[in-house]
Amino acid sequence: MRTATTRWLPAVWLSGRGSGRQVTATCGSLPQARLGRSRWKPPRLSRGYVPLGCPCGGSTHKGISLSKSLDARRRTRRIARFGSQGEIGVAYRGADGKGLAWLTGRRYEGRLWARCEKPAELLVTAESAREETLAEVRVPVAAGRWQACPFTLTPNRDDVAGRFAIKLASSGEVWLARVYVEPDDWGWPETLATRDLPPIAMVVCHPLSAPPAVGQDIWAAQPAAAGCEIRIFDPSQPERSARTIFSDADGCIYDMNVSNNARELLFSYRGKDEPNWHIWRIGTDGTGLRRLTDGPCHDVSPCLLPDGDIVFVSTRRFGYTLCQPGPSLNLYRMAEGDHSSSVA
Repeated sequence: MRTATTRWLPAVWLSGRGSGRQVTATCGSLPQARLGRSRWKPPRLSRGYVPLGCPCGGSTHKGISLSKSLDARRRTRRIARFGSQGEIGVAYRGADGKGLAWLTGRRYEGRLWARCEKPAELLVTAESAREETLAEVRVPVAAGRWQACPFTLTPNRDDVAGRFAIKLASSGEVWLARVYVEPDDWGWPETLATRDLPPIAMVVCHPLSAPPAVGQDIWAAQPAAAGCEIRIFDPSQPERSARTIFSDADGCIYDMNVSNNARELLFSYRGKDEPNWHIWRIGTDGTGLRRLTDGPCHDVSPCLLPDGDIVFVSTRRFGYTLCQPGPSLNLYRMAEGDHSSSVA
């Protein structure tokens, strides 16, 4: 399959029977190629197209690895098809072109980045060396901006020289960019498995400015912009978005810690027009939000102790040191109700 300039179209292939069909394939700066009545002829793969890397060696290879960054000028491919016969798509056989190793019953996870002007559906497949389908999944692409489309594949038999393919099997037009596919937890060391990991709490906020010296960020550093959130992410369900349990468009969070039973979060926060950081408490389910400290001092870095008390860092002694400007920091222990006592 050649263009008018006799250059191969990278990783583009055509199959199907019938007469009078017309398929369009473009890539990078190559001219558009219109294919009419022709027999299937697989082209050469240009190095680096579907940006997957795979050191395919033999049957002991456990997975396929990944990715290059999206570049709208160099790393995108457009596939378009008119009519109802045949199919067009992109295929990848590994970095060395000798094929990918698929293992029976093993789950592979991946994502592809795509966009289209009208809703489309892609067919993502794991195939054998003879291009027989070992696993397939339909991936819908909504019209609009670039989007990450997740998919999973579970091959029904082994093949050490297979290929990975993305097809547009019905009329439409789709731009493809970055793609990756990797083994599920079975391909990783047990310490890196994600299926049994608990939910993760995270703070989302703008960075603080650099303080004039070490240890002075509590009173000197300022957020680059207002706005903060606390989110809970479940790594065992990576396809789901993180759940927001606290949000303030005008406030900022300094730091956060989790309780021993992972049911509560302690965080230092200040709202709009507040000059000082203070300690707050919230359940990991988003309930029970309450303020624990107050006053003209900074209270940060709370940590819940086994007996229910809270240890934290504070400027409430209102002391100073000879070598640094600003208030000095001390460690305090607090029982419920802000009855605190200095520890160090």
